[in-house]
Amino acid sequence: MSADQVNPTVALVGSPNSGKTTLFNWLTGSKFKTVNYAGSTVDTHRGLSLPVYGESLSVLDTPGVYSLQPHGRDEEVTLETLTATDEVRAPSSWSMERN
Repeated sequence: MSADQVNPTVALVGSPNSGKTTLFNWLTGSKFKTVNYAGSTVDTHRGLSLPVYGESLSVLDTPGVYSLQPHGRDEEVTLETLTATDEVRAPSSWSMERN
């Protein structure tokens, strides 16, 4: 990928304490602290993944959400991130309804 091309972006979205920050740290080599309570991530963090097959992904770690109806600023941040994307894939969207 040349310097003038934009890296594909992946947003990590899910319930609080579902492992988003752990996955973000693993993908990007970051060292954000993980804690066992909801609300610890209150803003979106962006990082570049370690190269896979010579290319990197732009990775976004978002605050946890319980539903698609925001109940606080942290959930609004996540929903703003989702609405600004060109494509959304939700392999486990059933858990959003469950919570």
